[in-house]
Amino acid sequence: MRIDDRARRPAFRTFVGTGRQSGPVIVVPMLQFAEISKRYGPVTALDHVSFRVEEGTVTGLLGPNGAGKSTLMRLLVGLDRPTSGSATVAGHRYRDLRWPLRVIGTHLGGRPVHRRRSARAHLRSVALTHGLARARVDEVLELTGLADVAHRAAGGFSLGMGQRLGLAGALLGDPAALVLDEPVNGLDTDGVRWIRELLRLLADQGRTVLISSHLMSEVQLVADRVVVLGGGRLLADTTVAELAGRARDEVVLRTAEHGADDRLRALLPDAAIRPVDDQCDDGAWRVTGASEREVGLAARGADLTVLHLARETADLEAGYLTLVGDRGQQVDSVEAR
Repeated sequence: MRIDDRARRPAFRTFVGTGRQSGPVIVVPMLQFAEISKRYGPVTALDHVSFRVEEGTVTGLLGPNGAGKSTLMRLLVGLDRPTSGSATVAGHRYRDLRWPLRVIGTHLGGRPVHRRRSARAHLRSVALTHGLARARVDEVLELTGLADVAHRAAGGFSLGMGQRLGLAGALLGDPAALVLDEPVNGLDTDGVRWIRELLRLLADQGRTVLISSHLMSEVQLVADRVVVLGGGRLLADTTVAELAGRARDEVVLRTAEHGADDRLRALLPDAAIRPVDDQCDDGAWRVTGASEREVGLAARGADLTVLHLARETADLEAGYLTLVGDRGQQVDSVEAR
């Protein structure tokens, strides 16, 4: 299903006025986190995290399990309260928004739908609760590819269909901002392409999109910026291109022999050599600081049987691993705006 942009709309601008009289107008970030912290007893889930998500962009929220990504999203939409700091939507706390679905749409995973209720009935109930036009239900059902199954009970939906229903609910209020946790989870190849096109369209319309995902390849294709968390702290807030550029191109060498790293290091003293799999020595190595030819000659000099030798271009995943892995999750204050 391709995205129809006939309803392309002008960019959103979020203003805080100074009253009826003419005067300066302050533009506020659509989504903003200011020194936000969250502790659960002795456990610190978030530690003074600050960043903003701009209008007209897709921002990927990255980090290992337990980094604080889900906690951050829950704090933004009022499902939990911060220990200190703030999270605001268009300059307001979520709970202070009169009609929140008209400002921000969210899908944080799970299926908050009665199993026996149809997709259409569920969305109509949400629309009624939030003062939205009933006609909008059919619009989002069509947009998310659920129009033909809207009469079916949501309990019989596949994981991918459940994701589409969650997204339909997020889009119901035609919001200026969208926050999604693992939006491609359960979708097939066509579904992944569809949501990629949809998110880009929404950003091109001037909306603010924040997504969390473990699929680096998808984030690289759809996002403009990335925010990386680790251990509850902000590790990076930068562009996709900048983070990807932190990693150097590597040569991947696979051999029939194990325990050959010492021989390779002796022949490539200026190169960095590490195993492809940190958990075991299977004869596969990643080499930075040496050309493909130099690695091949070193393997021959070490009398190794080469099974695979190729150069890999650095990408977002490599840059992420350089930041989170090799640097031990130390705070990085880079801001490439």
